[in-house]
Amino acid sequence: MRRSYQDAIDKYLWQLRYAELSKEEGSQAQELALNNLIVTNLKAGDASKARLWMDVALQNRFDGAATKFNVKKVNRIFDGKAMRGFHGHYERYAGMGEWETLNIERNVKGVDIAIFSMINIGNPATLLKYGPAAVGDLSVRLEGGGNYFHAVSADLEQGCKLGMYREGLDIRVVEPMKLECHGYGGINVFAAGIWRKVGQIVTNGTNGDCIRVRDPDGESQVSAGFRCMQFSYEKKHLVETQGLYFGMSYLLVAKHLSNEGWVTDEKWFSQLKGDEESSKSLPVCGQGWDAVCQAVMLKKGVRMQLEFSAANEGFPLVDIQLSGVARD
Repeated sequence: MRRSYQDAIDKYLWQLRYAELSKEEGSQAQELALNNLIVTNLKAGDASKARLWMDVALQNRFDGAATKFNVKKVNRIFDGKAMRGFHGHYERYAGMGEWETLNIERNVKGVDIAIFSMINIGNPATLLKYGPAAVGDLSVRLEGGGNYFHAVSADLEQGCKLGMYREGLDIRVVEPMKLECHGYGGINVFAAGIWRKVGQIVTNGTNGDCIRVRDPDGESQVSAGFRCMQFSYEKKHLVETQGLYFGMSYLLVAKHLSNEGWVTDEKWFSQLKGDEESSKSLPVCGQGWDAVCQAVMLKKGVRMQLEFSAANEGFPLVDIQLSGVARD
């Protein structure tokens, strides 16, 4: 993907956030921002993401001339055949330009698993200052077949059955909407609802799981404009011991680590900022085609260095290093 497209997408995400916050500009500003995101993702070669933004526009019942035109354009360009299959990467819009994610994959033992990463934005006006109101993570084993699977997990209370129905490319999750059934997350965090498929997840018995990230060369194993990053099982295990996973957005990582008692390494951050106090914010990002963002956290003498992809929406986690503690 050309950097100019990514820069445009970042700007339109802010346009959408301001529109969702603004009472004066209202729905017209939201519809404009969503159409900008649809068109730019199409130009960048990411028809699957354009399809998701189109879905947000339709859920808001926007029906302006631009929306109608772009709906037809997405339906013409989007190749559903390349997205067939149960395993893959799914997303659901959380608001304020943020997405919840669901990964369905087959592990090395041949067992199908589903990994949910959910978020409740809460008060949009305070999101950037304090983070989301609540987050939730749920990993389950899937049993069943065909178009229906049910989840098995120690994190689900007795009587709290979670089912997954395949509806075309997408997944519908059903579960009891009772407080005791949502112990995996905070207030108003739940898995129930429609999850739209965005891409495939390739599982490799040697190199680990393939996480979809933007590719400046425009070539991909998944779709134009993307490539697969490979992670060893040892690295993935290290991430999982911290309650994280590769591809997890920066906002969710920061919220989880904060809840676990991790704090920013202020000495490291101050050295990066120098005298320009307003020029840096977390995560600290580089420039260029394959730029990464960094954050360094501390907890009881342990130092955690995190890397996120700067070329992908949401800054997904792509690397982690620990020092001062055994890794097993």
